[in-house]
Amino acid sequence: MLQILRTRRIPSLEQHRVGRLGLPRFQLQVKHELNSTLQALGFPIDGSFPALDAGGNDQVGNIIQGLSVECNEKGTVAAAATAVTFERGGPPPYIPDLIFDRPFVFAIVADELDLAICTGLFSGS
Repeated sequence: MLQILRTRRIPSLEQHRVGRLGLPRFQLQVKHELNSTLQALGFPIDGSFPALDAGGNDQVGNIIQGLSVECNEKGTVAAAATAVTFERGGPPPYIPDLIFDRPFVFAIVADELDLAICTGLFSGS
């Protein structure tokens, strides 16, 4: 539809001279939840957002957009805002402790050479 409006002239929308134009004063406020709309458009809103991660499994909760328009004899004022809420998907992932309290083999590797320059066996104090 937008492509049609860009490429064709619609006679009913062409400029016409008018003597007087009268509009009523009005005020409009709407709020929409956008989750299903964005999903239908192909946006993956149920994914993870590692840049916003605070140690948990955060998921998008709600995406809400609000609009306010006021029109009167002084002019028109409009404002819009979008809010995204996140929900915790559960506890943070389990991070195990790694305690070497038994004998183990170790190696010191020079990264730039990809070569073990020292190896050893640790068997206790």
